[in-house]
Amino acid sequence: MLGEYLQYELSRLVDSAWAVAAFAALHRDDLAPDQRAAAEQAVVLSGLPATARDGEFAAALTSQLAQAAAFAAGVPGGWAGMPDDVLIAQGTASKQVADWIVDKVVPALGAAEALGRPGAAFLDIGVGTGQLTARIAERWPLIQITGMDRMERPLGIARRVVAEAGCADRVDLVRADARFLAEQSRYDLAWLPLSFMSPKVIPDVLSAARRALRPGGWAIATTLMAVSEVPVVQAMSDLCTTVCEGSSLSREELLPLMREAGYSRLVDLPSTPLTGVLTAACR
Repeated sequence: MLGEYLQYELSRLVDSAWAVAAFAALHRDDLAPDQRAAAEQAVVLSGLPATARDGEFAAALTSQLAQAAAFAAGVPGGWAGMPDDVLIAQGTASKQVADWIVDKVVPALGAAEALGRPGAAFLDIGVGTGQLTARIAERWPLIQITGMDRMERPLGIARRVVAEAGCADRVDLVRADARFLAEQSRYDLAWLPLSFMSPKVIPDVLSAARRALRPGGWAIATTLMAVSEVPVVQAMSDLCTTVCEGSSLSREELLPLMREAGYSRLVDLPSTPLTGVLTAACR
């Protein structure tokens, strides 16, 4: 039997998970009054604002909690083994990432006008459940998009998401390994969520994405936020990426890989904890 102190410490960590769950749940309209009151009290006493309402970020938190619970319970298959609702919840937060790309990142690169023109093309590598692609299509109504993923089940969800968003005529969703992307000089912008990719495939993905870009086109890569000074925080980040078969690659580790792939210009972009650290590279 675990000692009393260890039981206490583990229970305290579970309490932290419940505080996150309470914060995520407060955006819901269907909470019973007594549950809402209890959630608000838990959030306030945790030092968080009970008035914050962000359904997309709350969905990401909910997905993370579900993934942690699945890991504890031994659900097989890592990210690929998660239920559809967990995949969708994780993808929901990518809508904010798409808005950040359109509103902050692309203007910083001076590429907003080019991406708003007829014939502009966007490549979403690791399209997942398609929410980022659907929002990009909404924000740039003339753009053509290719979304690719290695897994069929998320692609099936993405097809529904894109159809419901009314942009299926401008979005081509394909099951493919980005390392073997054969297209050349087609896209103006490529999205590379590297934290969701295995470290061993990243160099080949960077090279393939560069070939697929038009001269002067940009690849935007996302990596994890800087290593925390608190070891346990970094350990949790490493655990999450390992369970999901992703990468803990840092920006400092990414830059030489981009240079080796032949990119000519590297730009440090405005970023948030939700977007991860964003780096642009020009062909």
